[in-house]
Amino acid sequence: MPVIKTDKHLATKDSQVEPQKKMTLFRASRHKIITSFGIAAVILFFSAGLFQHFVLTLPQPPQSLPQQIDGIVVATGGQGRIHTGLVLLEQTNARTMLITGVGSGIDKNALKNSLNLSTAQSELFACCVEIDSTALDTAGNAVATEKWAADNQLSNLLLVTANYHLPRAQILFSRLDSGLS
Repeated sequence: MPVIKTDKHLATKDSQVEPQKKMTLFRASRHKIITSFGIAAVILFFSAGLFQHFVLTLPQPPQSLPQQIDGIVVATGGQGRIHTGLVLLEQTNARTMLITGVGSGIDKNALKNSLNLSTAQSELFACCVEIDSTALDTAGNAVATEKWAADNQLSNLLLVTANYHLPRAQILFSRLDSGLS
């Protein structure tokens, strides 16, 4: 004799199976969430460690300046670099300064007027500072510096840039064939 299943029988059977499926799906979802958070935590700690290494290995400003400096090169991009370059131009035996990476369309007077310089710095800027607008990146800064140094017969340059930028700049500037130091 065949068994006829009623809706009541099916509902009872489904209601017993459904919570088990839901619990299994919940456990699987919870496992995926915990795994995702674990992976994210590992990535976060690894990134924090790399950042800490980066910060701790940044070059520090020199305790003393080289004795012989023919010229100063300021790579634009950070606040205060031009002022630092002008202070160094006043305090050292450098006779000229190049500001490289200046945006195209900005001339020397416009740059000077935007800088809130003292009278002495303004006079120094007018006589002893040249600007370069051809460089678009650090490699371009190096090429412009090499040309400027050759045109002005300079061999000992002081580079003013940010400490986080210095390792890359040193690599690119050291690849030049001009013998600059």
